[in-house]
Amino acid sequence: MLLHSHISARENEANDKYFWLTDPLRTEQNKRLYALACSHHIYGILMRETRNREQEIIHFKEAKKIAVEIKNPNRSLLASLNLGRIYLESGKFDSALIYENEAASISRNSGREKYLSTIFYYTGVININKGDTTSGLNYFYLLCTQKS
Repeated sequence: MLLHSHISARENEANDKYFWLTDPLRTEQNKRLYALACSHHIYGILMRETRNREQEIIHFKEAKKIAVEIKNPNRSLLASLNLGRIYLESGKFDSALIYENEAASISRNSGREKYLSTIFYYTGVININKGDTTSGLNYFYLLCTQKS
């Protein structure tokens, strides 16, 4: 219930005038939207833990949409990474690969390479599940040679 009211407060544009303590974004609206993206991300994690796959997807997609809107590559990367994992776990390998490739692209283009090892792991598993063992093993090789 508390998380629902938290999201509702952040969705309300009238709250742009209030101070939102978040990343150093330029406008109060972006701070509110950044906080809303974070709230959807946390809600997605909660839905993962309660095994509510449908709501997990909805909240990570909403977090992704907001991250793209405010041009925040880190939030967008995390949403793509999680959506790829969800579709991998659901056996929807083509969708999983789309999101993991997007996460890898964001990671490289933004210089946020912290999550590349996880992206390589998921991409390797996806390729093996699609029957492309060679590509899968190549991603595992990249994973092993990734600088920490």
